[in-house]
Amino acid sequence: MNKLDATYGHGMIGMILRRTTLFVFAAFVLALPTDLLAQAPGKRVITPQDLWAVKRLSSPELSPDGRTAAIVVQEWSIEKNKPTSNIWLVPVAGGEPRKLTTAQAGDGSPTWSPDGTRIAFVSKRGEDKVAALYVIRTDGGEAEKILELPFALSDPRWMPDGKSVIMATTCIPGLVGKWSKDDIAAMEKEIKRRTDSKMTAKVTEDRHYRYFDRWLTDTVANRLVRVDLATRACTDLTPKWDRPFQPSGNVDYDLSPGRLAGGGDREHHTATLQW
Repeated sequence: MNKLDATYGHGMIGMILRRTTLFVFAAFVLALPTDLLAQAPGKRVITPQDLWAVKRLSSPELSPDGRTAAIVVQEWSIEKNKPTSNIWLVPVAGGEPRKLTTAQAGDGSPTWSPDGTRIAFVSKRGEDKVAALYVIRTDGGEAEKILELPFALSDPRWMPDGKSVIMATTCIPGLVGKWSKDDIAAMEKEIKRRTDSKMTAKVTEDRHYRYFDRWLTDTVANRLVRVDLATRACTDLTPKWDRPFQPSGNVDYDLSPGRLAGGGDREHHTATLQW
């Protein structure tokens, strides 16, 4: 199953709709009475293994010229009990899809550079402790690791000049200043201390201490950072934000010319960027 079936759908919209239809159909079939599932000659009952073999599509991103979609394709290994996600390039008008990334990893959140020659994405590969930022040329080659921080990176967005990328991450507010090596080392040390701690009690002065299965007592905050692709230097775009954007941990933000807008659980905030 190393090849993505080009007949799966005509264009990006067709692919996503067919994925949804397949899962709805599978759920419907499994709910049918047993006597209706009698096998006809040459046919068989759908099995859980069949469902796990289905390639799952997500995160479609259209290229700047509108001709190609970058799509994340997830495949599950029953033997290894874990998934692998790679990025495929699919011609919108129809044609043969091309597998862009091939690592046994969890590639995700692809986003096109303004000139359409590169794709930035997040992935946890090899010795990575958390999801890091990678960039790969759309004409092929190896992905280049750009940045790894103490907490996972997510939701990359290109700056209009193609020289830097904005991402969301998490930090410990009291230990980060200018995202220097010393700041990062201090956070890594504190993360290890918390991980190794035997204490299970939670201490907080905030009555809003839990969100479903997520504790909100770790004194961490979401931040939006910009990384210069040439120097790897980080700039904190939301340095005064001292809590998660949302209790769920999700980060919601977007760019417009000269402006950055992010949604928080208690208020919305904007920041002015210069480019």
